[in-house]
Amino acid sequence: MRDSDSLIFDLVATGTPGRLSMVRVFSVAWRVETGQEILVGADDEPADLPGMVKVLNGCALVDVSVSWPSLDTTFDFGDLRLRIFPVTSRVDRRYWQQWSVRLADGRILDVGPGQSWQLTGQASARGHQ
Repeated sequence: MRDSDSLIFDLVATGTPGRLSMVRVFSVAWRVETGQEILVGADDEPADLPGMVKVLNGCALVDVSVSWPSLDTTFDFGDLRLRIFPVTSRVDRRYWQQWSVRLADGRILDVGPGQSWQLTGQASARGHQ
């Protein structure tokens, strides 16, 4: 689930065998939490992170919410949440996006840097302030 400084996980669509989306979190500020406690965060002991984030394995994604203008993002898995906190206000495209999802249909959503986002592939869109 973690590749160098990225948190990577797959989302499998129920009822559609073989179709999945890959989410890659580049932000250095993220955490997994319940309603009562923080279970794991991006700056925890690197050797422990792969085992700790496995708490999300098999969980069903219920909702994704993105707050404007910060683009703070919450992936809601019911009792668990993955929260991503963008750490730069720069919109300069030379900087990494905060997180990205490659959808099963081939489209890619990049969120960040700054307030920017971009959807590429079929029916692409772009937004930034």
